Amino acid sequence: MKPYEIKNMIIDDEFNGEESVTADFTHNDKDYSITLKKEDLEMINAWVLRMVHLFQQIYQVLSLNQ
Repeated sequence: MKPYEIKNMIIDDEFNGEESVTADFTHNDKDYSITLKKEDLEMINAWVLRMVHLFQQIYQVLSLNQ
């Protein structure tokens, strides 16, 4: 079983006068819906990309030390 499954995603540029993204997903057989401002989602994406890059660097250092 997958840890989660995105069922639907809506990008709305007129919700409360701001761009937003709504995602409907299932986790552990329960349905959820979350709405984020597009700018908040972009900030989260940037943070995740920085963390992935950091972990890649750590992995490379650890691989060289073996």
